[in-house]
Amino acid sequence: MLSSERSFVASLTQLATVVIPRLNEAPHLQALISDARVALMFGSAEQVLSLNGQLVHDLTVAVEDGTTPCTPASVAAIFEQYAPLFSIYTTYATHYGHALPVLVQQAEQVDLALRNVSMQGQTLFSLGIMPIQRVPRYALLLRELLKETKGDPDVQRALAVTEQAAASINEAIRAAETRDEMLKRVKGKAQALIATGHQLLRTGALSKMDRNGNFKRHTFMLFADQLRYGGHNERSVPLHGCTVARDTFELKRRGLAGTAFVLQTTTKSFIVQADTEDDASAWMAAIDEAARLAPAT
Repeated sequence: MLSSERSFVASLTQLATVVIPRLNEAPHLQALISDARVALMFGSAEQVLSLNGQLVHDLTVAVEDGTTPCTPASVAAIFEQYAPLFSIYTTYATHYGHALPVLVQQAEQVDLALRNVSMQGQTLFSLGIMPIQRVPRYALLLRELLKETKGDPDVQRALAVTEQAAASINEAIRAAETRDEMLKRVKGKAQALIATGHQLLRTGALSKMDRNGNFKRHTFMLFADQLRYGGHNERSVPLHGCTVARDTFELKRRGLAGTAFVLQTTTKSFIVQADTEDDASAWMAAIDEAARLAPAT
């Protein structure tokens, strides 16, 4: 365990003190290095190194100091202490997910910048993935300790918080992948919102009724604080104070009960129609929940 952790820290040290500085110095990579996604990933790598450097120190004291016996419970206590700090890995995973496509596009130029660097069989990509894999390995270690100790409660607590951290990392990777996929599908202001971290909750095609009673199909995008729709002339509806209703006299009068609903804002209302009743219900639930949590503007 300790040797593996030391090897991990050595690899992170190489990434932070050798590889990243060399890339920063490469004239042909200045556009890449100035990309916010790459800069955030590199900055997060340095934070992970700082955390794990201290973790190695504490594990070394526990294993080799000899003052107190090293037991599974004492090792578990260290991981339980550090688990709340594993959110740094989640941050790294998010930035890694955003930076990876950019780095892959420039892989040949990256290799060129590192050709005279002693990489010890590693690449930027093999070093970069290591922090993503680390917390799940801690969970595996603690599962083995749990078996050896026949369910020691200290080990069980450490495993629970470590597995929670691992799940958060996986979710961050999925969210980054989803956001990148969404960026390919949307344009205009909505694309800028996604790129700057606004949470996109739902997207899909709905029909909005105009003032003449005619429906026009739009792509609707529900963010945590606003609902956007339209194409070239994209519109935004703040969610704070919004309500949705399906069982209204107006909808029944128009014969739209079931697939349509009324969205009421603080200043106006309009009718939206989905393709199916289930889709309408899903949109209503999502808008209602987002509006309930949306901050006042």
